[in-house]
Amino acid sequence: MGIAMTAHGMAEALRSPDRLAGLLIAELRDHADPAAADRARVVIPGVHDVMGTPMTVVAALAGPLAKTGRSRPDEVIAALDVLWRSGILEPRQLAGKVLERLGRYHPERCLAAVERYVPSLDCWANADNLACFAMRHITAHAPARAIDLSGRCIAGDAVWTRRFGVVILRAFGKTDAPSDVFTLLDALRDESDRDVQKAVAWMFRDLSRNHHDPVLALLTAWADVPTPATRRMVREGMKKLPPLEQQHLKDLQATAQPER
Repeated sequence: MGIAMTAHGMAEALRSPDRLAGLLIAELRDHADPAAADRARVVIPGVHDVMGTPMTVVAALAGPLAKTGRSRPDEVIAALDVLWRSGILEPRQLAGKVLERLGRYHPERCLAAVERYVPSLDCWANADNLACFAMRHITAHAPARAIDLSGRCIAGDAVWTRRFGVVILRAFGKTDAPSDVFTLLDALRDESDRDVQKAVAWMFRDLSRNHHDPVLALLTAWADVPTPATRRMVREGMKKLPPLEQQHLKDLQATAQPER
C-alpha cells in the first residue's frame, strides 16, 4: 500500500482528517477498474459514485487504519467522516469496515458515527455494510441501543434507512434475541419496497437457525392472513425451516383469506 499506510505516513496524515482521507481515496483510485465500476452500477442501483476497486484493497486499508484508531479514535473517525462525505462506494465501504474493527474498543464513538451516516445512505450495499459490519460489536456491547436505532430507522420514510434498520437485527442471529426483534419485524408486514422485503426475508432465514419458534410463529401469523407483501416475505423467509413446516406455511397461504 502507499504512503498513508506506512507508520510515518499515517502519523503525519493523522494531523489532518482531510489529508488522510485524501490519501486513502487516492490509494483506492490507484486500484480502480472502470469495467468493475460499470458492473457495480448495474447491481447496486442508486449508488452515488463507484470506482470499481476490489474489496480486498478496501480490507487491506481497513486493518492498519483501525489499528491506529484504537489509540487515536477521534482522529481516525474524523477521517472516516470525510470518506463518508465523499459519497463514493469504496470510501464508504472502507469507513464501515474500520468501524467494525473499532467498535470492539470504542463502541460509543462508533455508534455516533453510524448515526451520522445513516441519513445519507444511498444504496443497499452501503446500508448492509453499516448494519452488518459497523454495527457488529456495537450491538453486542449495547443491544438495547441497537434495538432502539433499528426501530427508529424501520419507522423512517427512506428506503435505505429502513433496510439498514432491518439488517441491524442480523446480529441477534447468534445471540439471545429480545422479543423486540420480532415486534420490529412484525411492524414490516405491510412493507411495499422490494429491497426492504428482501432484507426482512433474509432476517427470518438467519434468525431461524437459533430462534426457530418465534420465527415460525411470526411466519405462521403472516401466512394465515396474507397480503401481497407478506406472501413474498414468507415464501423467501421460510427457506431455512424444516420441509414439513415450509409445506404447512405454503398450504396456509394457499387457503387463507387475504387481508382486506
